[in-house]
Amino acid sequence: MKIHLIADLDAIKAAALERIDHVATVARRELIPDPSIEPVWRRKAEAARTWLSAGGEVPTPIAAEIGVTGPDADAVARIILAKAEALDAELDRIEARRIAAKAAVRRARTQSEIEAHRG
Repeated sequence: MKIHLIADLDAIKAAALERIDHVATVARRELIPDPSIEPVWRRKAEAARTWLSAGGEVPTPIAAEIGVTGPDADAVARIILAKAEALDAELDRIEARRIAAKAAVRRARTQSEIEAHRG
């Protein structure tokens, strides 16, 4: 009987771990509905960061946004960086919660402990 209960608990844990990953994936998709655009955002943020620290010629990704995102290159670069930092902070929060929930499920000894963290 004990072996059966352990197997059941292991199956419940496995399902909970999958559910936690699914919930995190859905949360990330709400932030980035089209994952193919993320590299573009990352390049823009890097161009903004580099240009703000080093100056020089305005990079194309920043210049293209002038008049759309902000009135000048400086404003555009700062807006892009602020958005990138906010996105990164939210992605970090989602990942931290995912990792903590999975650790709690792995430590759980009862079904009710598992259910409390499954997402």
